[in-house]
Amino acid sequence: MLLAFFVSGMGTWITYVALPLVVYERTGSPLLTAVSLLVKLAPTLVLAPIEGVVVDRFNRWTIMVTSGVIRGLLLLVMAMSADNITVLIVAASLVGAVSKFSSSAALASIPNLESEDRLVRVNSISEALDSIAMIVGPVLGGIVVGLYGPRVAFVTNAMSYFVSASVICTVRIPRSAQSHGATRSVWREAVYGLQWLRVNPSLSRMVFLLSTVALAATALNALEPVYATQLSPGNAELALGKMVSAWGVGVLFGSAYVIALGNRARLRTTFLLGVTLESLSVGGVAIWAVLPRVLGFLVIGGVGNSLIDISLVSILQKSVPDQVRGRVFAFSLMLILSSQVSGMLVWGWLAQYLPVRVLFVVAGGIAMGVMVLGWLCWTLADTPGQLAGERK
Repeated sequence: MLLAFFVSGMGTWITYVALPLVVYERTGSPLLTAVSLLVKLAPTLVLAPIEGVVVDRFNRWTIMVTSGVIRGLLLLVMAMSADNITVLIVAASLVGAVSKFSSSAALASIPNLESEDRLVRVNSISEALDSIAMIVGPVLGGIVVGLYGPRVAFVTNAMSYFVSASVICTVRIPRSAQSHGATRSVWREAVYGLQWLRVNPSLSRMVFLLSTVALAATALNALEPVYATQLSPGNAELALGKMVSAWGVGVLFGSAYVIALGNRARLRTTFLLGVTLESLSVGGVAIWAVLPRVLGFLVIGGVGNSLIDISLVSILQKSVPDQVRGRVFAFSLMLILSSQVSGMLVWGWLAQYLPVRVLFVVAGGIAMGVMVLGWLCWTLADTPGQLAGERK
């Protein structure tokens, strides 16, 4: 299953470079460029309640295979309509919606395939594979778009989804429990997932802190295409590919660090360390506006992002019962992604009036403030409030 998502992830990162570059080159609008990125996230805000219920109620293997085929078909539509910005944005939003069903199903299924003492290591390996895709995919995307245009990039991504679905067909995923409240209405089942999240204060704090950091850190996502054109006016495609890949290198380093620690990893401390590093990277890219130094800070941010993802996912998988795991994952992602969508809109809009470097400084200040708040929250918190799956 990890191999399947590695293949599809490689294609996804190719499109990550191709789509915003096409939009920015043809419209010249930072706001529309940010919109082209956030449309893949926005559907989660609407579909999260339904998504969680579907993942808990239906066969997760079927969800992952079907989503791979649908995404492949949508990418082919994007390839045939590469000159139509409206079609590209609508199709990208549909790809984002379908992707969330697949990712939630995968995250909820891992504890059914691996023992609890292997979850941190497996999540670290998954993050490492994602980082390799993040390193290679954007550079490959920049080369493909530069040499052959966006149509070939979209077709390549489509093929990656079809291959991924084929690989998942060979995997059999057992279910350990029936969905809680499977006879209830969809809305009541969905609300139960949110209620479970609310009554676990330690997890709620983690999701809140990550959501706030995400609001600031999305300045990188929203403004990278614009910043790349300023740092390397003659070769923005390759510069953007290097910037995204640098983040991927950091994710790989962070994953390797957690793999080396294994079960000795203290998940709460790892989470806060990740928040600290990601906060530092946001401000750093503004202070030194030279591509090599920007790449260095993006590596630091990638390390932080990896530590955050691995620790949060591992705690969720260890703590949440199988029958509600899909819903808790869905609502957690919804809260985090709502901050990302809001951040992309705000930073994209502000970029029309303020220099990109100024916005990075502001975003870095917000992130650093949240980082300090995070350390204070857990320093002052009582230890009995910790999650069952969390190690201090």
